[in-house]
Amino acid sequence: MNESEMNKQFAANASLDRDRMRYVNALFNGTSNTKRQRLYQEFGYPLNLTFDDFFRAYSRNAIANAAVNRMVDGCWEDFPDVYEGDQTKDATRQTEWDKRVNKLLKRCWKQIKGADKRNLVGRYSALLIQIKDNRTWDKPVDKVITARQKEKALVKLIPVWEAQIEPVTYNEDQSSENYGDITMYSFTEIPVQQQAGGQPGRIINVHPDRVIILAEGSDDGRLYSGESMLAAGFHKIMDSEKVSGGAAEGFFKNASRQLNFNFSAKTNFSALAKALGVSESQLSEALDGQVR
Repeated sequence: MNESEMNKQFAANASLDRDRMRYVNALFNGTSNTKRQRLYQEFGYPLNLTFDDFFRAYSRNAIANAAVNRMVDGCWEDFPDVYEGDQTKDATRQTEWDKRVNKLLKRCWKQIKGADKRNLVGRYSALLIQIKDNRTWDKPVDKVITARQKEKALVKLIPVWEAQIEPVTYNEDQSSENYGDITMYSFTEIPVQQQAGGQPGRIINVHPDRVIILAEGSDDGRLYSGESMLAAGFHKIMDSEKVSGGAAEGFFKNASRQLNFNFSAKTNFSALAKALGVSESQLSEALDGQVR
């Protein structure tokens, strides 16, 4: 290797080192700003956003709440109708299948809309399918019984937040065409608001047959590839809270501030009390009255 080739190799290595440092800075400091590597910490931004951050913003920030609810209400302004047949042709009349399906879905659209809202807040959400098949939640659906009962087999749909359901086991058989798929979920039947109530709760395993996952942005089919609608604008949400909270705090401090009087050793308190028309024991209240 001649000198020119060595210089090129050194330059390539230096460029690779810089790229690695940028990646490490972004990974641990949350920003690619090489001059101020702790920029997020200085501004009070969290390095890693979690469901708790998104849910807290949705629950307590008017801007985040309005963004999610207006999006959902706009998309679900009308509940859809489902028809059988060629999608390129308009349906002229309802078949028996159409009537049964729309009657079934009529009582489910509210829950589906709720799951859609939960998906916008978190990275994903889910609909639990409660079915009358005489099996527990952790068992596959008995398709023989459900085929016989048809739409009557569906008891209800249960919309759940990201924090309430998570995968616990995967298909680890590398020779399987379903390698990497989730084989069991864990469902926590406790409100994410953590409000104390008398309703009983439980933690159970749920078979994937009984779960419908909604994960906006998960193009690769992976659960955790979903994206919260609030992620991109989270810093702006925090900025709005800082502005409104800082203004409120400043008003409170100014409204409740205390004034101190400094007197020299030569001050004649008797003359001061006489000038205010009070006794020396009432001098403090008189001075407060003058300030107000």
